[in-house]
Amino acid sequence: MSNLLEITGLTKSFGGTVVLNNVDLSVGAGEVRALLGENGAGKSTLIKILAGIHHEESGTFAIDGVKQTFRNPHDSALAGVATVHQELMISPGLSVAENVLLGTKMPTRLGKIAWGELNRTAEKWFAELGQKIDVSRPVDELSAVQMTMTAIARALCLDAKILILDEPTAALTDSEVHLLFATVKRLRERGMGIIYVSHRLEEVFTIADTYTVLRNGSKVSEGKVVDTSIPEIINSMAGREVSSIFPDRSIPGSNEILSVRDLSAKKIRGVNFTVKAGETLGIGGLAGSGRSEILRVLAGAQRRASGTIELHGNVYLPKSVGSAQSDRVVLVPQERRRDGLIPGSILSNIVITTLSKLTNFGFFSSTRKERKMGQAAWEK
Repeated sequence: MSNLLEITGLTKSFGGTVVLNNVDLSVGAGEVRALLGENGAGKSTLIKILAGIHHEESGTFAIDGVKQTFRNPHDSALAGVATVHQELMISPGLSVAENVLLGTKMPTRLGKIAWGELNRTAEKWFAELGQKIDVSRPVDELSAVQMTMTAIARALCLDAKILILDEPTAALTDSEVHLLFATVKRLRERGMGIIYVSHRLEEVFTIADTYTVLRNGSKVSEGKVVDTSIPEIINSMAGREVSSIFPDRSIPGSNEILSVRDLSAKKIRGVNFTVKAGETLGIGGLAGSGRSEILRVLAGAQRRASGTIELHGNVYLPKSVGSAQSDRVVLVPQERRRDGLIPGSILSNIVITTLSKLTNFGFFSSTRKERKMGQAAWEK
C-alpha cells in the first residue's frame, strides 16, 4: 500500500505551549486512518495544518511523494487535500450544485453561468457517491447527512486525494451514519486516503483500517484496528488504565424540578415527563420525531399548542428565549454555530445574555465589568 500522505516530525506551538510535538503519521491509498485523542490532544491542530489554516513550525509532510508547504487553504485544495469540518462549510443562499462546484471554474456560455451543465456536473459527483439529490434546490433545505454528502461531493469535484472527516457523524442519526459509511467505503475503493476523526470508538472499529492516538500533542500509539480493542484505545488516550468509561450513576433526589404534562406543539403530541434534582433525562428518537421541538418549547424558542409545564412547582410559560433564561432555562442548540453564537469575540458571546447589567440608558457602560463577568462565567 503506497502512502498518499506522509507526515514526519510535525511540531506546532501557540504562545509557548506545544500542541503538536514531533508527530509522524501516514495514510495510504484506499486506507481509512482514525485520528484519535481526548480534547486538546492536538487533533484539530494537525487537521488545520493539513487544511492550510495553521502553519507548522518544523517537520515535513508530503502528498504523493511531493513535499508540501501550505500558505492557505487554497494551497491545500490544489495539492489534493479536502477537509469536511464538523461545522460544515456550506454556503447558505446557494443551490446544492453551486456548493459542490465552489472553488472551481463555473461552466459558462456566452458569459453567463450554464446552469444545465452546472447541475449535470454536480449530479455526476453525487452519483459517484451513490447518492441522488435534487441539486437545483437550496442547500439550506438539506438534511445534515445530505449537507455532509454535498461537502464530500465538493471534495471529489476538486479531485482530492486525501479526505479529512472531522466528527462527521456528530449530528447524524443511526440510519444516516450507515449511509455515510457506505459512502466512505466507496471512496476507499476509489483509492482515496481518508483521515477519520471521531470520539465514537464503536464507529472507528466499524469503518477504520488503522489508527493513530495523540495525547498532549504527541503520538502515543498506532496500528491496525483489528489488532487492538476499545479499552486499549481508551487507556492510550487517557494515559492510564480506565476501569469505567462512564462515572457511576448518581441517585436523583426527590425534589421535582420540571414537570411536563400532555405537551403538544409542532411535531409534538401529548408528551409527558418529569425531571428531578440531580437527574439527567435522555430524549431519543429519529430525526424529525420532535426531539428538538420539545427542547425549543422549554427554552422559549417555540410556542406550545397545549399542555402544562411546571418549573419548581410553578406554572412555566416562557414567551421568549429571554424569558426562559430569566427562569434559568437555557438551550444549547444542535446547530451551535448557526443558532447559538453571534459574530464577534468569545467574551461578547459569553455576556450577550447579560447586556442589561452592562448598559446605562441603552449605552454600553463598562468594558472592565464585561471582562469581569465573562471571566467569572468562564471559570464556572
